[in-house]
Amino acid sequence: MVIDNNGITANGGHHPALHDATATKDKSPAGPTESAPTAAPTDNVLLSKEAQTFANLESRINETPDVDEARVAALKEAIDNGRFQIDADRIAEKIISSS
Repeated sequence: MVIDNNGITANGGHHPALHDATATKDKSPAGPTESAPTAAPTDNVLLSKEAQTFANLESRINETPDVDEARVAALKEAIDNGRFQIDADRIAEKIISSS
């Protein structure tokens, strides 16, 4: 059988070690408390209208494929069927106009 006498000795006095432990327990040191943890502060960023537009355009560009697969398929089919015509004069004009 265990008897909890809250640090009281047989002669009615308080046991020094138990009394000091209880007194120390009541005095909390200056520092972190045992309360519920608080959420870490968060940073907020506000983008200008131009920055939002730029970010939107950038994401749309990144979603666009680098190669137009439909155009490539159409050109392959035209080459295979002999319908692909090379216009040398048009190519020469484009080269000259881009210089």
